[in-house]
Amino acid sequence: MRIKRKIKNFVQGLSVTVRLHPAEAVMAVLYCILACLNYRFDFSEPAVNTLLIYFPVSFLFTYLVNGIVRGSRWWPLYYLSALAGLLLLGRAFETDVYLISLIVVQLLLLIRNGSNDNAAFVEYALRYASALLSAVVISVIAWLLVLSVYFSVRYIFDVWSEDTVERFMVYSAFAIYMVLTPLLFLTFGPRRTEGAVEPSRSFDILMNYILVPVLLAYAVILYMYLAKIAVSVSLPKGGVAYIVAGFVAYAYLLQGLQVFLSRRYYDWFFKRVSLIVLPTLILYWVGACYRIHQYGFTEPRVYLVLIGWILTATALLFFSKRTGRYLYVACIAVCSVSLITYIPGWTAGDIEEWSQRGREPEDRVVVEEEVAERYLTVENDTVVDIAGFDRLEVVRGYSDNGLWSDFNDDILRLYRGDKELAAVDMRQFLQDRLQKAGVDLGDSIPRSIYPDLLRIKVDSGMLQLESIVLRRADSLYSVDRVRSGYLLSGRERSDH
Repeated sequence: MRIKRKIKNFVQGLSVTVRLHPAEAVMAVLYCILACLNYRFDFSEPAVNTLLIYFPVSFLFTYLVNGIVRGSRWWPLYYLSALAGLLLLGRAFETDVYLISLIVVQLLLLIRNGSNDNAAFVEYALRYASALLSAVVISVIAWLLVLSVYFSVRYIFDVWSEDTVERFMVYSAFAIYMVLTPLLFLTFGPRRTEGAVEPSRSFDILMNYILVPVLLAYAVILYMYLAKIAVSVSLPKGGVAYIVAGFVAYAYLLQGLQVFLSRRYYDWFFKRVSLIVLPTLILYWVGACYRIHQYGFTEPRVYLVLIGWILTATALLFFSKRTGRYLYVACIAVCSVSLITYIPGWTAGDIEEWSQRGREPEDRVVVEEEVAERYLTVENDTVVDIAGFDRLEVVRGYSDNGLWSDFNDDILRLYRGDKELAAVDMRQFLQDRLQKAGVDLGDSIPRSIYPDLLRIKVDSGMLQLESIVLRRADSLYSVDRVRSGYLLSGRERSDH
């Protein structure tokens, strides 16, 4: 009887959800049907694919508008918001814009339903995350159960051909993840009228003995690194900025969770958290500004500066109890991110273009207009330096008994006949060469380090490449093609 009552309550909850959120429910069904038709007839239209990918953003936007205009004379805007996704028709999909839009719309939900009180704001954010996680977990379980029933019936009764398996899996996934998941999220959705989160012993243990000690360890490591570069009078490594960003964000996240602890052992730290993170933020800005001055802006570096600005603003706000509000941080984040994402002329791509326009052509990346990727070809245009070596051998494409090389799956292999002489992971090689020069994978590569990219130390000697082609996708370099030239061997000087 209890199970029957729970099922009845669950069904009633879904029906209430549909009554309170009719536009969201209709959107879920229509987008699901469109996804099924797109799969069945293989429309292969970029506009349709973009529309479907943006479904979570469109859905959450309509959910946001519903909460804003419900019960007011602006109620028709709620139904119009369901059509906002149509504005994407004819637009090319951009991963960065999509991810940022997904973050922005959820921050707007937190701003709309959150509170100026930090405890209430964090509590609502936790309930929101819990509702989303619960909807996803239940949907995954439901899909696996549906598949188990399907395969059981198919196996026992020997029905449905092999051709139907893929279609059933795709259609059932669309139905569950595009209809059931959103409805479950709306059903479990957080309410500001819910009771306060009660402290629990397990949460106390997790926070006091695991999460916060890890944060303190990070703080010690960063302060030791600060002392090291202060003594050596050197610049911080490029990757340290990401570590600092994670540390500061982690610190303020745990600070917000302190209010739910029954025993608080680290108030001495969190009362001074802004003062503690400030030196690490200075480290962050020194590294970022140096690389911007040296190599100019790239899209990842624009977002790196944006993150630094948000974290710095957070630290400054939390110096005062009156201004230290997570609601203010969310507002700053939404405004800042929106500025460089949606305002024409101020996007991260525009800023990169401005910055790189005045730089030397050899330090810039060649952009192919019809391709979303960017290529940089490094060629050996000088006489091969054989000083320090006794022997020079030509490396060919393939040879039964001579030297030849093969590049596949990021591994450059050198052979003599059928015997493998060396295998070089070109991803690691590129990363090591750039790191040695103080250049990140997302930086513009200066011409001064081109020769270093063409010489590879192997057990048999020194491999001199004729050319290496680097591909820049998602703003990071990787090795696309390699053309081997010569193997230098024999007596070698110590400086090699």
